[in-house]
Amino acid sequence: TPQRFQLENINPRKLFICAAGVDNHGEFAALVESKLGSIPAVPLDALKGRSQAEYLGGETRNLTEENELNIALGFEAASWTDKDVFAFLVAEALFGARGDRKGSRASRLISQNATLDDAAAFSFHFSDSGLFGLRVSGPSTNASQLSQILVDQLRNLTQPIGEEELAIAKKALKLRIFRGMERQADALEEAAKSLRTFGSFAVLNDYVRRIDEITGDRINSVISATLRGKPTLVAVGGDVARIPSLDRLHTQLQQ
Repeated sequence: TPQRFQLENINPRKLFICAAGVDNHGEFAALVESKLGSIPAVPLDALKGRSQAEYLGGETRNLTEENELNIALGFEAASWTDKDVFAFLVAEALFGARGDRKGSRASRLISQNATLDDAAAFSFHFSDSGLFGLRVSGPSTNASQLSQILVDQLRNLTQPIGEEELAIAKKALKLRIFRGMERQADALEEAAKSLRTFGSFAVLNDYVRRIDEITGDRINSVISATLRGKPTLVAVGGDVARIPSLDRLHTQLQQ
């Protein structure tokens, strides 16, 4: 029920009240107290524990009448607090994230491959798990070629990475983080997330330092280990049946 959800989640033990541009802390604290002070405190033993996420892998193919085919192939990745999370983020920037592909592998791949309409990496990280992979799209008649591109590009991330290419990827990731924190509201949200996740406020210099620490060898090692896990395949569009089986794709990745 809504009442039970509120008691378990919207209670003083779980609330973080953050604000920017506050001139008088006392007045702000009094305002929060007047608005939220009536929320009942819940004993610790009454709070519902959060279950651990369980990554399962698997596949889903959604056949449509479209002539376009979208394929994503992903694997379980690091949680947000894991030491390797920035290796995944730099790898994502290296290949090219959606909407941010200038100078990336995806940009070059699209310009050189007539069978490819779009390509991007994705890297999602949560409190207890994550997801990393690549996605491509193109004419559904090229289903097998699109699948092979996914496999080849994932395997390429396990191969030696040039220092110049790595530097470009790191710069792109830093710029993305800087842009994401330009507005005061965005910076405040990031600070609140950092406090909730790490127990302290992260500053831009912390992110820059962790990005600079990532080496090409570290990316190779992390991605190699990731590709040995269970894959997740999502395909939407025409001719989804022409995409090789999940087991076949996984086998190709190990070759």
